[in-house]
Amino acid sequence: MLALIQRNIKLFFRDKMTVFFSLLSSLILIGLYFVFLEGTLSVEVADYIDPDLIMFNWLIAGILAINSISTTLTAFGTKVKDDEKAISKDFHSTPISKAQVAGGYIGAAFAISLLVSIFTLFIGELIIYFQYGSIIDFVTFLKVLALTLVTVFSNSALMYLVILFVDSSGAYSVISSVVGSLSGFIAGVYIPVGVLPDWVASIIKFVPSTQAASLLRKALMQNEFQKMSGAPNELILEVKETLGVIFTWGDGYITTTQSLIYVLLSGVIFYLLAVWKLSKEDSNN
Repeated sequence: MLALIQRNIKLFFRDKMTVFFSLLSSLILIGLYFVFLEGTLSVEVADYIDPDLIMFNWLIAGILAINSISTTLTAFGTKVKDDEKAISKDFHSTPISKAQVAGGYIGAAFAISLLVSIFTLFIGELIIYFQYGSIIDFVTFLKVLALTLVTVFSNSALMYLVILFVDSSGAYSVISSVVGSLSGFIAGVYIPVGVLPDWVASIIKFVPSTQAASLLRKALMQNEFQKMSGAPNELILEVKETLGVIFTWGDGYITTTQSLIYVLLSGVIFYLLAVWKLSKEDSNN
């Protein structure tokens, strides 16, 4: 399986334009933030924190969630090419198990997406340092890195399951466009989850990527919210709910532990479904 992971990673990085645009997409979103979103947070919080700093951390968390979707899907372009060239059939004719084949593709997509996410986090923190004079502390960095690992794992498994239903480059291009457009809404970057209609927000909460974005925002924005300790609790909760940092459930809120378990469990389920789909395809051939 490790050999298959290495092979898929090499094929991805051999395509320089694909690598370039994978990195560029994050930079474009950061640029759009400074054009359209900077200064949009309510001035009510300005007495306690820098609203632009907290919004930029909010954006970086959202981009990390988007990357875990879009970059993994891009990495699975190798799987589509293998299917078109009948290379996948060669894998299935070897002693390699279906779980190992799935693990080879998912592992490569996981590594690629993780590298792009770390690049995004690094660029984001550089901007925060030079623009706002702040820097992430080591403990927070470790939290964000751990949450990014979980997020990328879940979406790697999900995107692989999706790609198993794609049988041509044309269909792959369409799927990539649709998923790329939806990912920004799912991660709450284009429109904060808290300002969506209640019925839409209720549905989005069930998407693992939305929960993952919430976890990343909690980690990246935690220090800023701690500075609001003197603010009315109602104001703090309003900001968190509006920006999709916390989600309501019944009369309370979804906890960090609940979100984390949900994202992890979803990744395991998606992986098992992918292995089952591969086994079913072989039995039909």
